[in-house]
Amino acid sequence: MARAASTVNTLVVLPTGLGKTVIAWLVSKARLEKFEAGKVVMLAPTKPLAVQHSRAFTQFAGAREDEAYVMTGETDPARRSRSWRQAKFVFATPQTIVNDVRTGRIDFGDVVLLIFDEAHRSVKDYSYTELAKSYKGQASAPLILGLTASPGGTRQRAEEIRRNLFIERVDARTEDDPDIRPYVESTSLEVIKVPLPDDYCKVLKPLRAIYNEKIADLVEAGFLSAEVSPTKTVLLRARGPLASRLKATDEVGREPIMRLLADQGQAVVILHGIELLETQGIRVFLGYLQRLRDEPGSAASALIKDGQWRSIEKEAGEISGTGYPKLERLTEILADQLATKKDSRVIIFTQYRDTIDTIIERLKAAKIGSVRFVGQANRAGDKGLQQKQQSEVLERFRAGKCHVLVSSSIGEARARARPSKLGPRPVHRIQAGHPVPPGRNPWRQARQCLRVRWARTSLCPSESHLSGSDLKDQSRTLGVARTTLRTAVRGRAPQARRSHGQDSGRTRTDWPEPSSRKGWRTSGQRGHSDNKAL
Repeated sequence: MARAASTVNTLVVLPTGLGKTVIAWLVSKARLEKFEAGKVVMLAPTKPLAVQHSRAFTQFAGAREDEAYVMTGETDPARRSRSWRQAKFVFATPQTIVNDVRTGRIDFGDVVLLIFDEAHRSVKDYSYTELAKSYKGQASAPLILGLTASPGGTRQRAEEIRRNLFIERVDARTEDDPDIRPYVESTSLEVIKVPLPDDYCKVLKPLRAIYNEKIADLVEAGFLSAEVSPTKTVLLRARGPLASRLKATDEVGREPIMRLLADQGQAVVILHGIELLETQGIRVFLGYLQRLRDEPGSAASALIKDGQWRSIEKEAGEISGTGYPKLERLTEILADQLATKKDSRVIIFTQYRDTIDTIIERLKAAKIGSVRFVGQANRAGDKGLQQKQQSEVLERFRAGKCHVLVSSSIGEARARARPSKLGPRPVHRIQAGHPVPPGRNPWRQARQCLRVRWARTSLCPSESHLSGSDLKDQSRTLGVARTTLRTAVRGRAPQARRSHGQDSGRTRTDWPEPSSRKGWRTSGQRGHSDNKAL
């Protein structure tokens, strides 16, 4: 893969932890051997990632520390300019480089390799797009390398990434590929189902009754299908046709459409509440109700005045002391693991930040210490972690100073800790409640669990019920992703040819010019529609 990426603009698609940084180093080494006076620039979305790459290049790949510089917005502009001139390796955040290129403080003239980490961000007006154009226009010997574990969800998005980064070749591997499988850490997945408390039904039953009323109106008007239970995505999409109908209707007939728009908005609000109550517990649900009252949107403002909704709020308050079975089972699993092996390290992933504090408090009551790991964004009563704080938390976790990390979705990309000598690494998937309607993306949750290869326990974000055969099918989705991406960038690929040697079994493509892309088609998605392919 590195040999091929040393000659043409390449997008490398590999699961997290399987060698994308190593490939970046090998390509960098090859380019600097060919262009001794050149430099390599590696871009990463955040400062901690840039620092991490710098460390990897200097500590493990042999790059000299006096030739490698980290450049972020915190670095003085004059110092950045000096560092740029002296460096062989630059590790930077994209916005910093964009600003310096715009002001003329730096240029790409002697950059012989530009690496985009998390290249799937190269869409719309993200900084990567502008930097790729500037680099192509300024560099005397340009070469682009994109790195990602998740290339995009649709053919259109994959094509946009390819176009924005001037990609000529895609090299993709999954954990099931023969040349990757020997290096993949074994992971066992255990699904633990727990029943919801009976008290929850006192709230769920009237919630579903109101929800079903809203859905029935939308089905009767023809904006939803009666054959399948609508997901949140389906409900959100229904707003487009409703808005179009409203725009095309005269003043006399607008009132029924307005009522349907209100039903659609309220159905989304109610469905999210049902999901929170079933998957996160009564405490998180009560927090959601309070936020709706504090900052009601157009849909919620009418809903919270409804007598039925007020009864639901009252009933929810009365069962606020009811425990949540997933928390109890999680506590039991952790207590057992830490009693068996005191130096274990555990990552608990949860979809909603509201749940993190609940988990930490429950673990604290059981005398199990844990650390919160979230993104930078501040929310009402919930302060985020700045990048420096995130790095400090991860360093403590890696060093074994804390053993349990409770993380939001940011942890999947950031928490690349490798505890040693943990033995087998099963991933527990704890779910509660009733089955989620098909289409709420259960395969994505399964993939997230499977990818947490260094975790002992994962508290999964949804209650979607997957059988053994379902999980087997979902574990192949990255293969579908690879096929989708390759198809998207290849189209009909009349010039596609098989390469041999190191790339045996992969298709290399001579890319058609943009003018010849008409009529491209997507195939090989094995029944996945665009919005579910990745």
